[in-house]
Amino acid sequence: MFNFFSINKKVDEFSNSLADELYSQITPDMLATVNKKSAKKISKQWDKQVDNIILRIHEYKLTNGLSIYRKARLHQTFMNRLEIHGFSKKLIKELNEHLLLKTP
Repeated sequence: MFNFFSINKKVDEFSNSLADELYSQITPDMLATVNKKSAKKISKQWDKQVDNIILRIHEYKLTNGLSIYRKARLHQTFMNRLEIHGFSKKLIKELNEHLLLKTP
């Protein structure tokens, strides 16, 4: 029983750390104030961060043998943390759909 809660806690910590790391690299304000000059740079930076997240989630899922419940928990916790940081719901939904496709 205690193992169940400790695994959930580890999944939550991992998800939150990913979201915090993404927020530290690209803030919602940066995405909102994109102009033509900075759009390409921010877009490349965003793609790089998303690719990094995909790799880390995929590796985490494989090494920890997550059940379907815990995979869902990982994605939900990640989305909730991004929403707390102020990312738009539309962006969060699109990002999560992309992550779900890339990290089965």
